[in-house]
This record gives sequence, C-alpha cells and structure tokens, in this order.
Amino acid sequence: MVELWLVRHGATAWNAEGRWQGQTDVPLSAVGQAQALALGDHLRALHASQPFDAIVSSVCMNETASGGTTLTYMRSGVCVSAVDTVAHGLADVFVDIKCFGLGTGASSVKVTYLSADGVRRTVIANQTASPVAILACFVGGRAPQSDYPSYVMDMLAQGTQASIVMTKANGSEAIILNFIALLSLAGYGYFFLRISIYLYETAKWIRLLPESSQKKQLLYSVVNCSISSVIWSHYRTSMQFIGFLGFIAWHLGTSNSSCQWDQSIADVSVDAAYSCSIDSLGHLSSFTEVVRLFSYSWVFYALVFMDRMPGIAIYMPGYIVAALLLGFVPLSVLAIVVAEICKARLQSPALFLIHNQLFLVLLWLLVFYILRTPLLRPVHRLVELCLGLVGVKKQKLHIESPFYAMLGDHFWIESALHRDEEVMYVPLSVLMETRNLKLRNIYDHEYFTYGVFNKPDKTTARSDHPLWLHTQLEYYVRVHE
Repeated sequence: MVELWLVRHGATAWNAEGRWQGQTDVPLSAVGQAQALALGDHLRALHASQPFDAIVSSVCMNETASGGTTLTYMRSGVCVSAVDTVAHGLADVFVDIKCFGLGTGASSVKVTYLSADGVRRTVIANQTASPVAILACFVGGRAPQSDYPSYVMDMLAQGTQASIVMTKANGSEAIILNFIALLSLAGYGYFFLRISIYLYETAKWIRLLPESSQKKQLLYSVVNCSISSVIWSHYRTSMQFIGFLGFIAWHLGTSNSSCQWDQSIADVSVDAAYSCSIDSLGHLSSFTEVVRLFSYSWVFYALVFMDRMPGIAIYMPGYIVAALLLGFVPLSVLAIVVAEICKARLQSPALFLIHNQLFLVLLWLLVFYILRTPLLRPVHRLVELCLGLVGVKKQKLHIESPFYAMLGDHFWIESALHRDEEVMYVPLSVLMETRNLKLRNIYDHEYFTYGVFNKPDKTTARSDHPLWLHTQLEYYVRVHE
C-alpha cells in the first residue's frame, strides 16, 4: 500500500489578507517560516523511523523555500551556513514556465542552436531570471543568496542520485615502498645467482689446471678475493641500481617516513590536514636497527667508494676500517642530516609539492655526488692514515702497465707485501675485481689480452719473471708483451 502525505505551504501575507495566490510566487511570512521549520522537525523525526521514498514539490518559493536542507560547510577554517535552502533530494521534478522568470527578471539569456537547415542561430530572451536561478528552479529550489562551493550546483542537478563521495589515498607511499623493496629483493636474488655462476665457472677453471705450485697460488688468490666485490665490479650498473633501491627502501623504513591525511578528513565540517612525518634517529632507535644500519653501510660504501679503492677488500683488517670510516660512520650521520632536510622541506610551499619519496631519492643522489668530489680529499687522507695503522698501504702501479687504465695509479695491499718501486705485476685477487678480466686468458703469470690459445708461441718459451713471484702465496700477473 502506498501512503501519500499532503502538505500545504506555510502562511503568506496574501493568506492573511484572504487573497487568492494561484501561481503568484509570494514569499512566506514570519508565521509561515515558523510553520515550515516546525514541519521540518516533525517530518525529520518521522523520516528517521519510516523514510519517505520521494518528495514532489512545485517550484514556488512558498513551497520550497524550506523544503530542502540548510547547507553548512567549512571554508578557510570558518563554518559557513547558507540562509537559503535548496531541495536537492527530489525523485521527480515538475518544471513550469515560472522558472524562467519571463517579464519579471533582470537578466538576459542567449540561446544558440542549429536549425534543421544547418544554420547556427541565436535567440536572446530579455527580462529573464539568471541562469543559476533557472537551474536552481529546475531542481526544485530557488537561486542561492550565499557563496556556495562550485560543486554544489552540480550535485543538486543530479536529484536523488547525487551523493558526496570522499576518498583519501594514504596507500600510495606504502605501495611505492613495497614496490621498491620487491625490486630490490629480486635484484639481490640476481646478485646471489651471479655469485653462484661465477664460483662454479672459477672452480671449473681451477680444476682443469695441471697440478703445480702455480695452481696453489691461483687457488689462494681465488679464495682470498672478495667475491661480493668481484660481482659488484663485474656488473656494476645493475648492482648499483639494485643497491640504491635497497638503500632507499631501508632509509624510508628505518625513518618511518610517511605522509597521510588526518582522520578528520571524514568530517566535512573540518578542513582536512595532510601531514608528513619522519624519524631522524630511527636508524639508531634499537639494536635491530643498528644491525640493519651496519648491513646497509656496506651498500653505501659500495655505491660511493668501492670503485676508487681497488684491492682494499683483500686484507680483512683494512677492509673493516674502510667500511667503518667510509660506510658506517658517514651513513650514521648523513641519515640524520638527510632526514632533517626532509623535515625542513615540509615548511617550504614550493618543495612541499614534490613527492616525499622522490625528494628523498633526489637528495641522496645529491649526497652521493658530493661525496665523490674533491671536497672529500681531507677525509680520504684521514682514512689512508688509519689504514696505515692497521698495515695497509697504497701500492704504486707503473704507468706503462696496461693495468694502469683498469685500476688507476695504485691499488691497496698489505704493508708486508708493499714494494717501494712502481710495479708491473698485480695480485690476481685484485685483478679479479676488474670488469673485463677473463681468468682463462691467464698463463704463467701473464695475461693474454686476446686469449691464450690465440698465441702460437705461448709454450715455446717461458717469460722471464722475477724470482720473488715463486715465493708468494698470492698469484701475481702482468700483461703479456
């Protein structure tokens, strides 16, 4: 059964005078407005227990001036309430010619249309209501007298299908962080795969060599080298990309860097706030975080300094000192500095527009660039002094050695093995860290650039090597002339 409620409009001045109104749009009197408000309270209580399915109203002011809901919203932190009310919950709208205010309005409406013959024509109607008033009339209300937000009229024009949908996106940063971490994890899987392949190929090469004192030296050099440094150097571009992604994921996680909407976003009466937070000391907050810091300090060292310190990984005490002074210590400090700069960014209207994680990436790239400039020479001298205290020195390489172009003018070596003169021979464990070295091209302490088997005279005569080569645990190599 359909239940129909009929409600007459509130009292007007013409009602008090006993005058017939017809379609004349007479505003409600003070008594009529009070009646409308009382009716609204009564219907609201009824609607809570037994909702109305539809409201049908005429377009007269005395019918709909209070037939909607008063609009209240926040603007610049101030609560604004519109005096006018607009009925925007209508399931059916009945429009008559009164909506256009023909002959009584103070506006003009221009209509442009195409006639059947394809000619564009323009018609101007004078003394009409304003376009906004006409639109408001179409949806069952009257033109608003207050400064409504721009989306209100769009909402009203949709009738009962209109709804306000509020969304907030706090998941984008978490998604990006998880994506970075996933790529990094896949990259480290690739890293360990490369290590496995390299170890297999190296073991196969060693196994095919004839038994001799040189084979023992070769085996010592292979065992003595740093496999992680070897793989990092051989696949430097991909390893840097993988390492940098993992490094960024670490700093984002350990500093709890995040941006999100405040919970008040669900309340339309309050201006929503978007805030960011970062913990500058997160990497020192617990023992677990310090362990992670120590782990990623090697990645930091590899990204910035490893390619400039050939051979440092061969002698463990020197390797530890270099990793501490050029990895753990600077990273502990720089992580705080970078986090504080990210905090300061939030106070800058221009920098605040940059995505939080993108800003962190750009900032670390800038830090890496600065660390590789001559500005760090005093730090390098201090590190060199500390390395000397643990028995590691720079070994000068002869400028005529082809290895000079691969390693630079020096490599790091244990002090007991250091030679005062510039050398032509380089330990194999150091050469293994160079990108293009092929172990199968090594024969009798010499490296054949074009391959051993391409040299027809490789077995006809032995090279004249110094006697000290045969007394070393390490296998030394020079380029075949």
